[in-house]
Amino acid sequence: MKRSFIGAMMVIAAIGASAQGIRYGVEGGLNVSSTMNADGTKCGFNVGVNAQLPLTEAWYLEGAMKLS
Repeated sequence: MKRSFIGAMMVIAAIGASAQGIRYGVEGGLNVSSTMNADGTKCGFNVGVNAQLPLTEAWYLEGAMKLS
């Protein structure tokens, strides 16, 4: 529950700060333990949010939170 609360607060903070040039987005992916052996393959998913803060025109500071 603590993780969910912290994650929700970070998303709300990113939405409120979007007027300052911060770009944010959602990420997702698939984790596969082995692609060659179909018998013992385990699959999992991950999802998260990310944000980019422009430092200059060519340099960004990026951070992300993921749950897998």
